[in-house]
Amino acid sequence: MYSVLSALWTPIDGQTTIVFRMLSIIFSAATTLLLYKTLQLYFSRRVSLLTTLFTFCLPAVIYYGFVARGYSLILFFSIWAIWSAAHFLKSSKWHYGFQMTLALAFGAWSVPSQLYFCIIYTLVCLFLAWRYFSKSTAIKVGLWTGLGVILAAVLYLPPVLYSGLDSIIANRFVTQPDGGVSVLDWAEHWYLSSLFYFCIPAIALLPILSMILLWRKGKWTTKHSVISLALLMVVLIPLIHQRLAFPRTWIFIVPLWGALVIDGLLSLRTRVIGYILTLGCCLFLIWTPTYIGRWEVGAKEVEQLYQRLIVDDVHAIHVNHPYIPVLLKYHQKVHSSEDDFAIDAAQNLNVTPEELDGIQDSSDLIILNQDEYPNIPLNYCLDSCRSYRIYIGP
Repeated sequence: MYSVLSALWTPIDGQTTIVFRMLSIIFSAATTLLLYKTLQLYFSRRVSLLTTLFTFCLPAVIYYGFVARGYSLILFFSIWAIWSAAHFLKSSKWHYGFQMTLALAFGAWSVPSQLYFCIIYTLVCLFLAWRYFSKSTAIKVGLWTGLGVILAAVLYLPPVLYSGLDSIIANRFVTQPDGGVSVLDWAEHWYLSSLFYFCIPAIALLPILSMILLWRKGKWTTKHSVISLALLMVVLIPLIHQRLAFPRTWIFIVPLWGALVIDGLLSLRTRVIGYILTLGCCLFLIWTPTYIGRWEVGAKEVEQLYQRLIVDDVHAIHVNHPYIPVLLKYHQKVHSSEDDFAIDAAQNLNVTPEELDGIQDSSDLIILNQDEYPNIPLNYCLDSCRSYRIYIGP
């Protein structure tokens, strides 16, 4: 969906970086207000305000809030889907059901892995409708959510017919670990380590503490059960599907996670907790530039590398970092009408730092993975080595 919107948007002011990114910024700004309004349907003003502040102070949410990718869209459509479901379950009005359909379809059309949200959302809505409303409401929920998935499939039909189904669902960076996915694999990959995407591991287990506090103080309600059910499915789906998707796939769970944690901590009824949470959000903002800088540097280095390849007239390169070929091919398409050099993504390029220093005659450029060769200074290789001995980080 971001691609389509960009194609409609860019004629306004040409294809500049700020124009491409402005769509993300607009959707993120809208999501801020929508999240606050949605939380107010179920939580106090204080919890709603702090949860919104917490969500939009997290480095990953800020990062995807200004890059030209679809993750700002899936967060917006996730919140819109929750807002429309809240009103539909109370009123059963058809236009809220139609909004559920659009929110699911557009979210899945933005990023295919948003199908995980569709699954969790549908199961939770069906549970709520069947348990607390009526069977007829549950049937209507099933119809509207099912229609959303069908609409998403229709929207994806053109690229599927043109490039095949693998162009949508095949991701060579997401593979099944040897021996399958265990609970420990999941915890290491996402919750304990990759939740770093959104916060710090030290507070990764706070939802459990919040559940205990709410339960002991007699404040546990249906909304807490629903959020806990959603968090549980975030654990179960990767185990059932046997795939450990990128942490950003689950960005939609962050506001719910934050609401549960903050509501539980504020149940202690002490102003100190509120001050600590506000201070924590401010610390996230201070930390964000450093955190985001680590993600941005790789793309900039690859752009510099491409320019150097052209100047040095390199004929072929071998790459063992998965993202670099993608970025180099992007620059080839942008700056040239035909391939200037061949790109080979060699997954097992066994070159030691000593062997790298001994290479003298070659038309190939060898790029090493920073994780495997951390002792080679980047500046040394970029400034002092010839074109076929350049090292670049991820």
